[in-house]
Amino acid sequence: MSIKRILVHVEDSESSRVKLETAIGMAKHFNAVVSAVYIKTLGEQSLVSALANPPGMIAPAITEELKKNDDVAVESLNNVSHMVGQTERLYHFEIEFLTYTGDTKHLLAEKSHCYDLLIVNSELESDFGVGQISSPSNTLATKAGCPILVLPGDSNSVCQFEKPLIAWNGTPESARAISDSMPILEKAKRVSVVNMQKRHANFTSRDELNEELMRYLKLHKIDARLLNKKNGAAIKESEDINKVINKNNSDLLVLGAYGYSQLRELFFHSQTKELLNIAKVPVLLSK
Repeated sequence: MSIKRILVHVEDSESSRVKLETAIGMAKHFNAVVSAVYIKTLGEQSLVSALANPPGMIAPAITEELKKNDDVAVESLNNVSHMVGQTERLYHFEIEFLTYTGDTKHLLAEKSHCYDLLIVNSELESDFGVGQISSPSNTLATKAGCPILVLPGDSNSVCQFEKPLIAWNGTPESARAISDSMPILEKAKRVSVVNMQKRHANFTSRDELNEELMRYLKLHKIDARLLNKKNGAAIKESEDINKVINKNNSDLLVLGAYGYSQLRELFFHSQTKELLNIAKVPVLLSK
């Protein structure tokens, strides 16, 4: 896989500038193009506020709320357009600016089908957040047509990705994440691997899986190091990953996305969702 086309979700926020700057840095590194997409949504709160009025006033209230929403959206769009233009001039890099109206998650998933990477923020909110079962980034990861780079909500500096950490558990999603992140891994200064396997695969032991991965990476000229050595216990808790990230000074986590349905996720533990909620570094997700 190569990275030649990057899609960035932008909003009226400072974090969007960081996402754009990160995308430009990667684009220059991989000789890629960047598209910034702004999605206008009808906020749920506007409709809820309008329906709180007496019956005879609901229609005028809805009209008024829609007008307010439109005014805010126009201002936000102008702010984002201005920010994109400023970033273009600052970095001398052309950015394609796209605008759509609709459901944020669905549109991002659909538009990502012809891109090599989608960059979003971990604080991306659902259009209809009430009763939402899984995090939007996790939902996107199962529907998007390309890997997703999720930046922490409080990220205020451009990400370099010089010391990625691979969370390896032997699953198809984990293997795909490694394959999808290969362009980044090949250019990194140091690559580390931590085993998160909760149980042995059907036919392959944890140690054998580790050895196979290290051989695979070596064929790609990646001299990775395994942090939990042979016969060592796997990292089982999401909190432990942050400890490994801090100790290893990693600046990217490569992770296989949770591949089950939202209904199953409601009843079963999702390590992907936990990691997205607590990770202090960017997370590259792949399904």
